[in-house]
Amino acid sequence: MRSTRAILLFLFLGLIVELAYGQRNNVLNPSFEIVNETNLLCNYYQSSQAFNQAIVDWTAPTGGTPDIYHTSLDTRCVLHPLSVSNSNLGNRPPRTGESMVGVLLYSPNAKREYIQGKLSEPLRAGHRYEIRFYVSLARKSRFASNNFGVKFYDTSFSQSTNDVIDAIPDANNTEVVTQRFGWVLISLTYTPQNSGATYFVIGNFFDDENTLLEEDPLAQNQEIRAYYYIDDVAVISQTPTFDPIASICKGEDFQLPEQSKEGHTGTWSPAINNQQTTTYVFTPDDVLADTATLTVEVKEPYIEPLFTLPTSLCEGAPLELPIISENGYHGSWFPEPNTSETTDYTFTPEQGHCVLPKTVTIVVNKKVEPVFDLPAFVCNGTVFELPVVSNNGIEGTWSPAIDFRKTTTYTFTPLAEYCALTVSKTVEVKHAKIPRLEYYCLKNNLYVEAHESSYSSSTSFQWFINQHAVEENKPRLNVSSYPHLLGENANVIELTIVDEKGCSASTTLTLNDAQSLCFIPRGISPQGDKLNDYFDLENFGGVYLQIFNRYGKRVYRKSNYTKEWEGQSDSGSLLPSGTYFYQIHTNKGEEFTGWVQLMREF
Repeated sequence: MRSTRAILLFLFLGLIVELAYGQRNNVLNPSFEIVNETNLLCNYYQSSQAFNQAIVDWTAPTGGTPDIYHTSLDTRCVLHPLSVSNSNLGNRPPRTGESMVGVLLYSPNAKREYIQGKLSEPLRAGHRYEIRFYVSLARKSRFASNNFGVKFYDTSFSQSTNDVIDAIPDANNTEVVTQRFGWVLISLTYTPQNSGATYFVIGNFFDDENTLLEEDPLAQNQEIRAYYYIDDVAVISQTPTFDPIASICKGEDFQLPEQSKEGHTGTWSPAINNQQTTTYVFTPDDVLADTATLTVEVKEPYIEPLFTLPTSLCEGAPLELPIISENGYHGSWFPEPNTSETTDYTFTPEQGHCVLPKTVTIVVNKKVEPVFDLPAFVCNGTVFELPVVSNNGIEGTWSPAIDFRKTTTYTFTPLAEYCALTVSKTVEVKHAKIPRLEYYCLKNNLYVEAHESSYSSSTSFQWFINQHAVEENKPRLNVSSYPHLLGENANVIELTIVDEKGCSASTTLTLNDAQSLCFIPRGISPQGDKLNDYFDLENFGGVYLQIFNRYGKRVYRKSNYTKEWEGQSDSGSLLPSGTYFYQIHTNKGEEFTGWVQLMREF
């Protein structure tokens, strides 16, 4: 449990050391907190092997025997920082944590003690490093000394004797440290010429003649030596380095690192510029650290966004401009799609992808109007077709279905592959007016006449009697002129007209007993047997009729008469049988007079 406690304490104190310096400390176990507690000695170490077995990442590189002070030891132990033993060299709590080491910086005859530490990463050539550690002169030490030096090695250094290491230190403190009741910071700098050093040794690398001493005659220990406590060792790169930032594309956002790989915090100048290549200067917060530069290359766009877009389209056709190119780049188009006129569209990619803007021209073809030679009108019933290909070569379909009997507006819809307008055409269906046939008698001849006021001089007439064409081209036919075509019973009179538009219409009239239709009856016998019951003048059309008795007295009269007289008077009374005289005025201007015999059975 004591070892676990020491490790956790070391981790905490290691953070304190790093925060205190503001950079990352490359020294492993910098405050001597990670120890093997079971191997800690109560009294001074007598061999370098015993020292090496008691602490992690530190060794005694020579025959000299540095000491480990730890608060986990009993206070009666000489090596408890606050030892109550009379053999201690003076109580001193560690600067941080629970542990510290003690070394003999000077002893006559060039006898020395050193400690060797290990770095978390090798030194790099050309980088400036700051070496920091705290020392305090043992209160019972008779002498104070200078020459706290540091020497770096690529591999672990080892020497069997406790003599001075024959090497020139890479950094050395030349001032005598006399502080007995506090801690003094030793701060040295070193810039290696070569990379690779992973180990370092702290101690006095000078012989007695080149070592300065200051004696304290009041010191309780009369031995001629200088003994110091050491704590919180740090090797910190004062040359900030940064991983390179890959080239960016113009407009791409990026960030400069907040701290260097060595843990330096600081500020950058100038402000970030993502429009052009810029070299930025890093100024560390630690005034002892060097400035550094970092160049960020800004590339001009070079990637072409790929799109499959129509080069032309029909006016009014749908157009969608994709905001993601076929090779995966986002952006926007300007202006908005316009399918009414030819337009240049520019794709502006989102910044930061080295994508070029792209401009495409989409030609808008104006819709062509299909041209047809359709009749302005057709006659009722005339069969016609609507062409599926216009005069100017446009295919399409018509709707609705053709109606040969009424005026209809038809819509032509071009097929999709044609840039053409939808057009509507109205085909008027003309109807020739069907003639209304009337027959009448005139001058003892039977006529059939077509009554229609709109006939023009260009209207032609074709008459048929019982399906035999007759050479009559007038609206009136004298049926009596063709007795050879008339039958004894029903006779069909047909008229076909062709009007000025060329449209035809036909109608028929059936005449019974056509050969006697202009006959004025000589007698009537109104007996209710439907045989000669009335004075029938219907074939003459409406006439003005007057009936007189044999005395010349008018007994009956009627305008627009057809067949209403059955032997009654104007008052409606029945007239006696006898001979009566008639006077007829037709609507054709003729006048007939004669007699008619009225016969009754009483």
